[in-house]
Amino acid sequence: MSGTEGVISVADYDRRLKRAVESVPSADWVEGEVTNFRPASSGHLYFTLRDDREEAALDCVMYRGAALRGGRELVDGARVQVMGKPSFWVPRSRLQLVVDRVRAAGQGRRLALLMELQQKLASEGLFAAERKRPLPGEPRVVGVVTSAHGAAFQDICTVAHRRGGVRIVLSAATVQGEGAPEQKQEEDSPKE
Repeated sequence: MSGTEGVISVADYDRRLKRAVESVPSADWVEGEVTNFRPASSGHLYFTLRDDREEAALDCVMYRGAALRGGRELVDGARVQVMGKPSFWVPRSRLQLVVDRVRAAGQGRRLALLMELQQKLASEGLFAAERKRPLPGEPRVVGVVTSAHGAAFQDICTVAHRRGGVRIVLSAATVQGEGAPEQKQEEDSPKE
């Protein structure tokens, strides 16, 4: 026995997935909150539709023709209903919904929470003009709170170096993944 019976290539497997996904009928409206909205120079609209009841997301694209007919409802934080056809892009093994129609369904939960927080901070006077200080035109030192090993810190250093002799002071922190919430809680606790 050679061990290759029933073995197929990744490309063949992805093509099977493509046929299965694209055979799903497209008669259902799908409702969720728009996040990561990115209009492309081509006129296509890319976005993610998130479920606010459980952890689920669906990548979507609305091609230029459909976007010109009805993509005005697509903005980050909007709650929408979309109809389209599922598609599977073999080169990246990527599932997405090709959206043909969009209709408004209200405000998304994430946007509502953001607006609630904004109102709370405003009521505390944190956006008051008298609290604001002008940023220095030519800062000499910039403090950064992020992971010491992440791409974000490297990007900040690259841009700072390109713009002149700015000294970067890093306060290393776990910004995501396991341990990040606990570290944040420890930092926020009163010190004795």
